[in-house]
Amino acid sequence: ASRLGGSGLGLSIKRGLVERMGGTIGFDRELLKGSRFFFTLPAEPAETAISAASAAPATNVTTRASFAGKRILLVEDYKVNQMVFSAYLKELGCQVEIASDGREGVTAFTKQHFDLILIDIQMPVLDGLSATREIRILERQDGRKQTPIMALTASALTEDRERCNAAGCTAFLPKPVRKGEMIENVGRLLGLAEENSPLRVSSDGGPPLDAEVEALRPEFIEELGDTIRKFFSSLEAADYAESGRCAHQLVGAGATFGFPEVT
Repeated sequence: ASRLGGSGLGLSIKRGLVERMGGTIGFDRELLKGSRFFFTLPAEPAETAISAASAAPATNVTTRASFAGKRILLVEDYKVNQMVFSAYLKELGCQVEIASDGREGVTAFTKQHFDLILIDIQMPVLDGLSATREIRILERQDGRKQTPIMALTASALTEDRERCNAAGCTAFLPKPVRKGEMIENVGRLLGLAEENSPLRVSSDGGPPLDAEVEALRPEFIEELGDTIRKFFSSLEAADYAESGRCAHQLVGAGATFGFPEVT
């Protein structure tokens, strides 16, 4: 049973939908206590649905062994996202270095070799697109092969993708980033071969919350309070660049941690 509210017209529409699906709908009421609306629908036993899902082939197969030792530079200013993305990659055996803004990212790039760079677009000091342009200039000056760069952003509009491509990004991954999506895209950019110990990755990103994300929820909630305070104080100070950056963080992280209301 489920509670259904709404006007008489809304109930009529719901009744039509339920009846077309082979179910029934009704309500009862008690004076001074209110009404209860309910419906029934025919459905398969859960075991059947689970068995069918288990039998479905995985959309992609990558391997843990292939990731081992790969050096990845993560350029991300939001502390909680740093922890989540690092956890995803370190579980696969990758070596992860973190830079908290674009300037730190460019500096890290000049000091050592990385197999892949993951870079947030909106950051303080130097944004992700400007950092990507500087990295591409350095590569041309030194005659180095281009390092794959994957842009991470809560903005997924067509023009955002075009701006990332124009700056020199190799790929584009919108936030919230699920573990399955990240592993699949990282594997593709690194050109990993399928070997032993396969790690099956579904394109739908797996369960609503990955175990690593669930474990970091308390830290996110603590960080959330700080970010909201910064958001309002920057609005009061008319620092709209800072308030925009805070909002950008909340959009991606809210969905990542299972709080769509925040997003």
